[in-house]
Amino acid sequence: MHVAMLRLLRLGLTRQMRVALVLVAATISLSSFAAGFFVARLGTAGEVDDACAMIRQESTRFMAEARGLDPETAQHRIKARTSLYHVINNPECFSAEDLATAQAALDELNHPRPADAGR
Repeated sequence: MHVAMLRLLRLGLTRQMRVALVLVAATISLSSFAAGFFVARLGTAGEVDDACAMIRQESTRFMAEARGLDPETAQHRIKARTSLYHVINNPECFSAEDLATAQAALDELNHPRPADAGR
């Protein structure tokens, strides 16, 4: 930075001209940074939406496979838990209602209520 200032002094620029040049350079730098930041955020938003779409699709697929199995089998429980963990571990891709429902279903899978003995 000092070398640049010395070069400006050799050019015979006044103090006001040097300040103006520094301000212009700072403005250009900040504008470039801000533009890069916003472009990167726009690109990331699309990637997150694509990733969320894939996660939701996988969760739906696992739950559909679980529903096709006998609920008493380990394979059913594994598929159902996998689907629910997809929801719980990706809160940015699901609504609060989806997260709460998944947590409640997972709690039920992990700690099933005893069957009614009187039936």
